[in-house]
Order: sequence, then C-alpha cells, then structure tokens
Amino acid sequence: MIFLFHYLSTLNIVDAVLTFVGLENALIEEANPLMSQIYSEHPFLFIFVKLSLSFLLYLFIIYKKVPNSKVTKGLTVIASVFYTITFIVHCIWITLL
Repeated sequence: MIFLFHYLSTLNIVDAVLTFVGLENALIEEANPLMSQIYSEHPFLFIFVKLSLSFLLYLFIIYKKVPNSKVTKGLTVIASVFYTITFIVHCIWITLL
C-alpha cells in the first residue's frame, strides 16, 4: 500500500504540472469538471489543490498511518489505474506536439 500511495502522489504531481502547462498554453482542456472550475477561478489554486492531495497522501506515509482495508486497497488500485491512463494520455499529447 505504501508503494501505491507513493505512486499516486508522484503521478498526481506529474499530472498537476503537465495539466497546468497544457492549460496555460491552450494545448488541452481539463476533463474533470471540478478541477476545470478550480482552474478557471485561479490557475495557482488548481496547482495548490493538486499538490495538497499529494501532500496528504505523503502525510499518511510519513506518520505510518496508511490504511490497509480492502476498500482502501481497491480504491487505491482503481485510482492508480486511472492515473496511469491519464499519464499515458499526457505522454501521447506531448509527443504529438
């Protein structure tokens, strides 16, 4: 589980940076309606929210409080799969530039 929390945190940070760059340069549109609204409020609020989520995951790791229930494992695996797909999509649009 700790590995998955690290993995999610890292992919979330990469997603934040790549999405921010893509949005700032009008190369992409934010697909998540909530994050799109946050970005439209202020781009740095978008970055703050994204990085805060990674920070929270790292707090679980630092304080050795990573949940180990079946529900948490399932949700973490699902989130990891979706973030991996998102990362692949980012890699594709970067190579198409």
